[in-house]
Amino acid sequence: MTLNWAPSAFGALRGIFCIHKPYGIPAVIVVKRIQSILMRDFNELPCRPPRDIIKVEMNEDNLPTVVTVPDLADHPLVVGHRYKCEDFNMKWIHRLSRHSSGVLLMDINSDRRNSRVIKKARVMRVYRVSGQFGKATDNFSEKGRVIEKTTWKHIRESDLERICAGLQAGHQKHMFTQMGIDLQSQEAYEIATRGLIKPQDGSTPPVLYSIRCVEFNPPDFVLEIHTINETCRYLASLIHHIGLHLKSSAICTKILRTKYGFWRQEDSLIEQKWNVENILENIRLCRALMRANHLEPTVLVHSSQEEERKLLSAT
Repeated sequence: MTLNWAPSAFGALRGIFCIHKPYGIPAVIVVKRIQSILMRDFNELPCRPPRDIIKVEMNEDNLPTVVTVPDLADHPLVVGHRYKCEDFNMKWIHRLSRHSSGVLLMDINSDRRNSRVIKKARVMRVYRVSGQFGKATDNFSEKGRVIEKTTWKHIRESDLERICAGLQAGHQKHMFTQMGIDLQSQEAYEIATRGLIKPQDGSTPPVLYSIRCVEFNPPDFVLEIHTINETCRYLASLIHHIGLHLKSSAICTKILRTKYGFWRQEDSLIEQKWNVENILENIRLCRALMRANHLEPTVLVHSSQEEERKLLSAT
């Protein structure tokens, strides 16, 4: 994409785009970095010249003449850059904590309508969460203060998979309990055939739809988790409680979000590609994804299937 006029590019800079948030950087700093990059790129593009003003000057015949001259009070050397960081109004959707990384959706210069639609749709998020047996810290992560050390050599992969299966079954049962339906009933079966059961809003506790071990190299292990309404703090505490269930302890060493709804890692911009051209291209990609994709069939707790269809059709 070739950009040759700043005002037209700025008009197109509106909507959702997807980035890969680096590890160790707060989301607030990520926003400031992108704003600084956009400010730099836009101020390097051709922009409007200073406005003209009308003056009355004396010509060679000593007669008053109306002339048009550039207004020096509007010159960039006087007023500064045409574009500033505050011109780029950005907000993340479901932020990642400082010590996590992965797919992060950003909404820029819009009325936040798309953000509200995405949040209300309760899209599922996929994480690869790394843990390490043998230690416990005061904040469940490797950055915390170590408060306990335990043995871990008795833990087998089958033990870890058993605990994960139990957690998954317990969360799925909880969703039916919230609906007031017996899990062994015909009604529960009919609801399950309609699609995935989701919480109606973000006020409910986190729900795990799938949790499985994808790497096991003790004391290190990696879990793939499909979830809704989670936080990075919750995922770290989940690793801690898995360690306790296995009669040991565990800390969370890494949280990587690999998917947000139908946004994948392949669709996200890494830090080296944060510039105006790539962001504009990614906005078009995200707009096409939202038009072309619909989420998997779902059943919202305390809501009807028709209500969610209306939500999805709004995209």
